[in-house]
Amino acid sequence: MVKLNEKYMTDRAGRPTDVVLSRKDYRKLLDYLGDLEDRLEIRKRKRGAKFVAWETAKASLTTVSS
Repeated sequence: MVKLNEKYMTDRAGRPTDVVLSRKDYRKLLDYLGDLEDRLEIRKRKRGAKFVAWETAKASLTTVSS
């Protein structure tokens, strides 16, 4: 998990209304979310993927390039 140093803005009653992040923390958060999106995409693709043995893939590559 990403460690952030967030600060909260509050209304007159003291209830939090907004969060303020430094640019560094904002960038870390965006990078973390990007990594999560990538992991989800990989997981989604693995579910429907059909894997081929390396020997079979290699043979088809040499056939195509010849």
